[in-house]
Amino acid sequence: MMSFLRTTLLFWRTYLPRICFARRTLLVALGCALVPLMALLLLKFVPHGPSPIEAFLYPSFLIVLSVLVPLAAVISGSAVIYEEVADRTITYLLTRPISRASILVGRWLASATVLAVLLAGSVGALKVVVESQAPGWKKAAPRVVETTNRRGEKRTRTIDREIPAEFLQAMPEGELPDGRFGAMLAATLAGAAVYSALFAALGTFNRHPMIVGLVYACAIEGFLAN
Repeated sequence: MMSFLRTTLLFWRTYLPRICFARRTLLVALGCALVPLMALLLLKFVPHGPSPIEAFLYPSFLIVLSVLVPLAAVISGSAVIYEEVADRTITYLLTRPISRASILVGRWLASATVLAVLLAGSVGALKVVVESQAPGWKKAAPRVVETTNRRGEKRTRTIDREIPAEFLQAMPEGELPDGRFGAMLAATLAGAAVYSALFAALGTFNRHPMIVGLVYACAIEGFLAN
């Protein structure tokens, strides 16, 4: 058991710097950065946009949990073993007196560590953006829209987006309700760990884990789950 732990830790330490500067990591980091940026744009520049609590809940549920976590796990997890196969270094590893499980677990832990840091940073940045914009946020004034019918007559109508009272009162002090951020962060990290492990295991017996993972993330998770 101690030998397994030492070997796993060795693979984790060796693979961690390598994955930090990989192209797929930069792609995941870009996706994580887009979430808080989108919330900032909605709160700051869209006059009839969402309330602050909506700007946290909807991106975190519909984008982070339903889209970003599965896709990021596919990109990171599917390359855990497949990268060694593509580089033709897997033969050298398998001919060494090393436990195959330690190879998989060590490399997966490194991938999951980077993935967890990026996703936690995305959710944390989303929280900072929402709370920083909440004190100055006000319900948008009604919007007047002018339309013309078939006879050429111009009519005006007022559009007032109704925001539920519980949304308006959810952040009276400019802070998220107690436990909301912690629950979202825990769900995000748990999803990243489970999905990355799933796709890492898938890459051990499938030549095209990325394709299978994308089909699962987009079709099954993105469509059937919703």
